[in-house]
Amino acid sequence: MIARHRLTLVQLVSGLFAVGIFAVGAAEPADLSAQEMTSALNGGWVTLSEPRVDLWYHGLAVVGFGETDEPTMYDTAYLERVRAAKQELGIYPTPLDERAEKLRDEFEGDPAFELFHFVPLYFPEASRDRMLAALAAVADRRTRDSTIAGRDTRAGMRLLEARFREGGQRRWLREFVELLQSEWDLFYADFREETAAGDATYLTVMRRRWEADVAPAFADFRSEEQLDSGRIYIAPALGVEGRMFAGSSFQRTVHAIAVWAPGWNDPRASIFSAVREMC
Repeated sequence: MIARHRLTLVQLVSGLFAVGIFAVGAAEPADLSAQEMTSALNGGWVTLSEPRVDLWYHGLAVVGFGETDEPTMYDTAYLERVRAAKQELGIYPTPLDERAEKLRDEFEGDPAFELFHFVPLYFPEASRDRMLAALAAVADRRTRDSTIAGRDTRAGMRLLEARFREGGQRRWLREFVELLQSEWDLFYADFREETAAGDATYLTVMRRRWEADVAPAFADFRSEEQLDSGRIYIAPALGVEGRMFAGSSFQRTVHAIAVWAPGWNDPRASIFSAVREMC
């Protein structure tokens, strides 16, 4: 039954592309914050960009964790832009770049780190600072610290604590978190800010296409699969392979998808990636 629904949905979306329903025209300036982009048509699915999501996948992309000889996990053009920007600023390699190879070897040598592909999706209400603090607390075994384990972080911390039980795993988690903070301070905060205006336009166009064309077309499918609401994060570092978190024993009703935005010039790619993850 599920396979039949999945095939039908993919065929449906492919058909919408074929007839040009997803054609992208000139976008009007965004007049709402990303978090407010929702309506009765999209059934509670929100399209947005978040610093914690962008930074985390930027870090994994620099490390190259999970990538193959035929890149699908991360956007190679994005990585080229990042390296060129760092070189122009005279800060390449950053500490994250210097440790990338070692981190990749450690992450790929331990199946527990497969969880890293979804970490920012486990913290839907947390800010970048709060998520990094929560991850550091897991690494330091301070998960009962009430100043860190709050409503916005507790469920994600529990999930990670259950996975990273060994001291070595926690040490690598701690190092990666510290390197992400360094990367943010040295480079990524400014780099992300420079693209914010383009991101807002992209998000506006994607939201409109989603609401007008996609969401109504498979409302029944979403209802049957209990995908009535959730969040779609646009993460520029990602490649064609998106990431989806459909909840856990700690977060039963959370649905979150992270998808790519190739060149910030064609929201159809992000839409198709989101639908592919739902299927």
